[in-house]
Amino acid sequence: MDKKSLYLCKSWVELQKLTEIKSELPSVKTSLTVLDKLYEKFEKSCLDKDEELAYVYIMRYLTMFSDITKSFKKDIVIIIK
Repeated sequence: MDKKSLYLCKSWVELQKLTEIKSELPSVKTSLTVLDKLYEKFEKSCLDKDEELAYVYIMRYLTMFSDITKSFKKDIVIIIK
């Protein structure tokens, strides 16, 4: 099976906009559930050889993971003080 043709966006800028997460972080438990689903969608996209969609899902995953990590560190600092 060959790679899928590009279909989501016409430019890199448009593709980057699709990776943005627009909402506030939900609770940690909900965030972890969302991360799990994003990763599952990423894996499925890879199996389907849909590189555009795989990129969107993995970038959303990494962005959300980074935001959760930053939030967690802030919470720990507040608890320690």
